[in-house]
Amino acid sequence: MIIEERIRRVSEAFALLGFDGIVAFDRVEPEFRVLSTIYGRGCPKNFLYAIAICCGLCDYQLGYGGAEKYWSSLLEAYATVEPIENEKDLSELMSLFLEKPINAQSRERKKLRIRKLFERGFIRELLDNMESCLANPVSTWENLASALENPSNAKTVVFSMKVFDLANLIVSGRYLDFPQNIPIPVDFHVRNVAIASGIVDIYESDDEVREAWLRVLEELNKHINPSVNLLRIDSIVWQVGKTAYDTKFDEERTKQALLKKLTGDMGIEHWKANTICRELLIHLALLNFPTP
Repeated sequence: MIIEERIRRVSEAFALLGFDGIVAFDRVEPEFRVLSTIYGRGCPKNFLYAIAICCGLCDYQLGYGGAEKYWSSLLEAYATVEPIENEKDLSELMSLFLEKPINAQSRERKKLRIRKLFERGFIRELLDNMESCLANPVSTWENLASALENPSNAKTVVFSMKVFDLANLIVSGRYLDFPQNIPIPVDFHVRNVAIASGIVDIYESDDEVREAWLRVLEELNKHINPSVNLLRIDSIVWQVGKTAYDTKFDEERTKQALLKKLTGDMGIEHWKANTICRELLIHLALLNFPTP
């Protein structure tokens, strides 16, 4: 069940960050850091966007090291094939990347997904008409889902659009015009923080988790300007959940690690960081130490 009082309290805690503080969470995401490095090494922007979508689509069922290892493995692969100058180079990069140990699980399924994007013309359309794709990101999202024969709200399809969005933040300093209610990609960490923050009392379904975070967003957007969408909430929540997981959901260790991240890595005032920790971890004790 969704708990309205907790929706209000969590949204107020997020509002303390302001727009710039929320953006700061995106800038420390592993995919943002790696794509920034690739762009800084001279990758043409059209290919950066294509890499973002392809790799966002395959960021699931990862081996040891999780997302950090996944994206650092992309950087290793890129160093082998750079510069990326044409569609063949991009295909070679993805082939090399998907052979990395981090992709061992579901490797063939990932290869099939990428092959569909090339064979069904999605990549060619993206590269040839990038300005239109950027101006109409919802159409790009729908075309991606169609090429894969997946629903547009599938977790990895939405996540690939988040990485596409982050690539645009790298290139232009702006977010793409996705709707506020673009569904949050619900994973292990996003579910856990929904419980730990008390916005749901127990886990019943991914749909309920999405609805709860959407209500948080709606309340948050009453207090900040410019408004944000659920992809921004995802960055905050995922990092909180990852911190809790890394500290084995121990209340004191999780709080201290999160405070260090917020005040040290992101420069958030201590009293604001304390409030965010309190509101997002209030029911952390309900979580045991499951595996993702």
